[in-house]
Amino acid sequence: MECGEHTKLLAQWRSGDQSVLNQLMELVYEELHSKAAKLMARERAGHTLQPAGLVNEVYLRFCQAHDLGGSRTQFIANSAHVMRQVLVDHARKRASEKRGGSAQWVSMYSGIKGNTDPRFRVIDLERALTELEGLDPRKTQVVVMRFFGGLSIDEVADSMSLSPATVKREWVFARTWLYSRLNEKPQSKAEAVTRT
Repeated sequence: MECGEHTKLLAQWRSGDQSVLNQLMELVYEELHSKAAKLMARERAGHTLQPAGLVNEVYLRFCQAHDLGGSRTQFIANSAHVMRQVLVDHARKRASEKRGGSAQWVSMYSGIKGNTDPRFRVIDLERALTELEGLDPRKTQVVVMRFFGGLSIDEVADSMSLSPATVKREWVFARTWLYSRLNEKPQSKAEAVTRT
């Protein structure tokens, strides 16, 4: 479908026409489902949330949103943010239901030589992303769009009004920082006392 159709429908949504959300979702459903399937493939085996369920959650949360973006790329980027929240909320709910039980894990290809397909707990990844957001919100936004939304470097650059080279640098830095942060060993009480 044409990007112009997305833009027209998004403008109608912003002006208060809530009936267009179904049309918007029809235009991007296959793409969102594909991105959700890739994202869910990174999750642990036996995850109770399926790609169609993740897309349905995006739809339900969009029903309550005012601004879904002004273009197709921004709409997909916003979908990435919502998918992140859905997965984090799902992980937190499971963690509270199963204290001490199995945690939800996500795979994050780091691109660092010698480290392929490391797996991290979803909640730990969210904590690290929140920490990174406090240091550099732009890098966090790039990670969310690339990792959760599956957007290309060029799509992220377009959505954020940045050059592809800048997005690539932000992506490499953020991914390396997150990988390093997620692999830090927790400090023992004895170490904490000696360092103070």
